[in-house]
Amino acid sequence: MRIVIDGDGSPVKDEAIAVAKEFGLPVLIVTSVDHFTTKIYPDFIQFIYVDKGADGADYRIVKEIQKGDFIITQDYGLASLLLGKKVRVFHHSGKEYLPETMDSLLTQRYLGAQMRKA
Repeated sequence: MRIVIDGDGSPVKDEAIAVAKEFGLPVLIVTSVDHFTTKIYPDFIQFIYVDKGADGADYRIVKEIQKGDFIITQDYGLASLLLGKKVRVFHHSGKEYLPETMDSLLTQRYLGAQMRKA
C-alpha cells in the first residue's frame, strides 16, 4: 500500500507526504520533467519523472499502480482508468472518486470542453 500522487500541478504534495509519514506509507510522485525539483525529500518518497507532453504522467501512473494503493489526482480521466484496478482514488480536495459518480464527472468534463470550443 502506497500513496501515489499525480504530481503535475498537485497542490497537496506536502500534506500527502505528512499523512504518509504519520501512517508509515511510502509515497510515489509521478510528474513530468517540467516539474523537476532539487528539494531534498525523506527516503520514503520516490519520484518518477516522465517526458514532457500530455498525459505522460497519467500513463506512467497506470503502469506503476498496484492493488491497494491510494491515488491523488485531479484528472477525471485518469481516475476513471484507475478505479477498475482495486485502488482508492482521491481528488486533491479529499473527495473520493467512486465508480457510480464517474460517468457524471466525465460528462461534465466533456460538456465543459464543448462549451469552451464554442
